[in-house]
Amino acid sequence: MEIDENGVLRLKGRIKAAKDVSFTLNRPAVLSGDSSIAKLIIKHYHERFNHGNHNTVMNEIRQRYYITSLRSKLRKIAYECQWCRINRSLPKMPSAEGDLPPERLRHHQPPFHVRGLHDIGFASIHRSKRNLRVMYSDNGTNFVGANKELMNIQEVHEKMKKEADVRTIT
Repeated sequence: MEIDENGVLRLKGRIKAAKDVSFTLNRPAVLSGDSSIAKLIIKHYHERFNHGNHNTVMNEIRQRYYITSLRSKLRKIAYECQWCRINRSLPKMPSAEGDLPPERLRHHQPPFHVRGLHDIGFASIHRSKRNLRVMYSDNGTNFVGANKELMNIQEVHEKMKKEADVRTIT
């Protein structure tokens, strides 16, 4: 560190030989993070860069100033910033859940009349000697691959469709 001709404490940089680099980038002014001028500078850069993330604001500040404990001071400024408190606390979009399938909304149906399948292998649930009527599954890769294979074997696919029709399975 050194004191320049204006009495400002400056940090000695290691890029003295770099061409087309400003003096403030080569020798940034050293400020205490607790000083009021440092807080005003941090607040100015925070607002100037649209309340951006901390790394962006810190990078821009460090090109002209070396402020001690900059990260914690910037976090405090952002925490006290009314704009940041309002806009970062609200969800950006309301969570939208899909509608339930109509089979889940039917009343006066026996349990397991409609069944969901999630890659658990073959399972059969019986209720008073009746099998399931409707089955849903996710688009797991094993189901998609099995569907492609079954479509290739048309005769097997036709037999499965006939058997499902006999048992009234959709």
